[in-house]
Amino acid sequence: PTEVVEIKPRQSSTKNKTIIDAKDKRPRNQTGLDDFFGNQSDKVPQTREQEIDSINAANEIIDTLTENISATITLDYREASSTLSAYISSLGMTVQYENLTTGDILIHGDILIERKTSRDLLTSIIDQRLFKQCQRMKNAELQPLLLIELGEIGNSVHPNAVLGALAHVTLDLGVPILTTKDSMESAHLVYLIAKQSGQFSKAIREFVKYTEIDESEVIKCCEAASIEISNMVNNNKDSEYLLQKWNDFGLSNQIELLSSITNIEYNICAKLINKYQSIAGLFKQDLDELANDLTTEDLAKIATLF
Repeated sequence: PTEVVEIKPRQSSTKNKTIIDAKDKRPRNQTGLDDFFGNQSDKVPQTREQEIDSINAANEIIDTLTENISATITLDYREASSTLSAYISSLGMTVQYENLTTGDILIHGDILIERKTSRDLLTSIIDQRLFKQCQRMKNAELQPLLLIELGEIGNSVHPNAVLGALAHVTLDLGVPILTTKDSMESAHLVYLIAKQSGQFSKAIREFVKYTEIDESEVIKCCEAASIEISNMVNNNKDSEYLLQKWNDFGLSNQIELLSSITNIEYNICAKLINKYQSIAGLFKQDLDELANDLTTEDLAKIATLF
């Protein structure tokens, strides 16, 4: 007969050994899966709340940076074929055309802008048309602003003549000036003004209010400026009088306007204007660049305008 061999189950060799928990086998600082499913009832709500706050803060920043303003910009018919109108439209604003009796750009029916190139500016001072244009703007019961595109400076246009012209308009005629390099920069400036029209309107109104001059004195200033600008353009001579006025007072008006619309201290705004040449030049920079020039608090103030 065949011998039957009985095979007994093998006994576990661990029955007399202590079982070590898996988490005790890991290095002290290593996290295991069980740590994610343990008793975290006190931590989860706090962590989730922090996440929600971070998401909301990020969304607010994104909304600010991508904000589309509901603004209709009125341009004079003469600007219909200009690149300015195309640039303004590309920024999400609605452009309409009218026959404006004075000025070239009307923002929110409140701020009236006369737009000139540097060459136009010099010509209009020499033939004294600018005085009449500025008077019409001030009498239109709107907030007047002169926008000068400086793209031609250095290209057969005497740079000091332009600075003298800016001083004449700002100080003699009492109309605030903003300068840009070209029509693209002008479009961004129009966007900025439309976005913060209340602050710009208030600043312009205060400037015009405190710079009223007797008309007979203004006419004398216009005649003197016409001669000086003409000499600079035709004879390539400098006018110490007008240039000194611009250095002493003209730049300070730009700085005061910037301080007014941003609520940043005057001396900080002075450093910004000196570095970036103009308000428009400043707002062409990105916030990362401006972070090198401003405190966190001041950067937050100026960020609302971007």
